[in-house]
Amino acid sequence: PLLFAVRNGYKDTADALIAHGANVNDVAPDGTSALNMAVLNAYFEVAIPPVVHSHGGDIDRIIGDAIMATFNRRGDQPDDHARRAAAAALALQEATAEVADRNPGWPRFRAAVNSGEVNLSLLGAGGGLTHTVIGDTVNVASRLEAETKRRRCMLVVSSACARAAALDLSRFPEHTVTVR
Repeated sequence: PLLFAVRNGYKDTADALIAHGANVNDVAPDGTSALNMAVLNAYFEVAIPPVVHSHGGDIDRIIGDAIMATFNRRGDQPDDHARRAAAAALALQEATAEVADRNPGWPRFRAAVNSGEVNLSLLGAGGGLTHTVIGDTVNVASRLEAETKRRRCMLVVSSACARAAALDLSRFPEHTVTVR
């Protein structure tokens, strides 16, 4: 079905991938917004949505120079949504790096992915009604994406996602992050 959520929502297990353009405004520091928009549109056209979709995810929203993608939002990936989300996060890094390499000075994208219980629902009213996911899983993914800048890395995979996807991350450093 095209629309299946009820207004009061339901809970399910899903994944949130948050990606954010690092220093997008540095492309046109004089505030030339047309250039910044062209840069972002290039990423959104050739790299980010195609990668997310090829791994079975949905672009939930674009917020300025950031995106939120979800996996298993429709409940159609019960066994492998965490693996899909982690693979998409890595592929997103590769695809956006290729775009940046072809365009010197263009930013790269930082990303984080988290898995867990979410609330799925139609949210909003009037002209702003959307089917989305909310909850701690999304909030933690957002906070982990913010950690990428502080820790000077491009990708963070939560332990919840790594466990759910059965990823072997033993060759990567593990950090404890306290989020609110």
